Amino acid sequence: MSEHTTTPTRDETADVLRKLIVGELSPEAASEWASAWIERSELVGDVRVLRAIEAIGGADLPSTDRHYLFGKADFEKWLDELTAGGTGQSILGHEAMTTHELANQLQHIATSNDFPSSSSMLVEEWSAIGVGSEAVEPVLRFMEAHPDIDFGTPGALVHFVERFRGRDYTAHLVESVQRKPKSITVWMLNRVINGENEADSKDHLIAVMRQVSHNPFADAEAKDLAEQLLVSRGR
Repeated sequence: MSEHTTTPTRDETADVLRKLIVGELSPEAASEWASAWIERSELVGDVRVLRAIEAIGGADLPSTDRHYLFGKADFEKWLDELTAGGTGQSILGHEAMTTHELANQLQHIATSNDFPSSSSMLVEEWSAIGVGSEAVEPVLRFMEAHPDIDFGTPGALVHFVERFRGRDYTAHLVESVQRKPKSITVWMLNRVINGENEADSKDHLIAVMRQVSHNPFADAEAKDLAEQLLVSRGR
């Protein structure tokens, strides 16, 4: 797809969905287009368009029983929701979940004997009902509260929230690292630093990582990881 330089309109976003439906656009290409706008979500003022873009960003998500998690029927639902609208609903037509509800779902799987599978199933459910960037804050706080969980490298939850990388995602992540740094969030911060091209922004994020060793709420593992990552950067 050609690169968009202006904020996508409802018509342009609907056109992407129509091309997905008829097979003129691959899920990978559609996801790539959407991801570029998810990273600049603060520029998208139309809530319906933003919801649709967040959904399209997951168009290429794989499934355990088929090639893609979503298909033509899903794309048609997303298009209907974008063009028809609806108050208090997600792009897929389900009632939008509150951050409290999302936090409760996370807490429910905290003691799972197979956390990777449980978190993967939860993420699939979230994707299916159109949960978007509102999940970032609950996921980060869940990670702060459960440092002993093996979230994976990177794991389903990290994969999910990183779909919404952009200014808001980075702000939430920085707040989490400054509030109660854990090895998983320090590692996630390092991934953001790796992808940051602006020198001032990168320096700011590195400074946040440097503060981890002085944070009284940081555990030894988080401090050690931050130090290792800083050393690898020659800082």
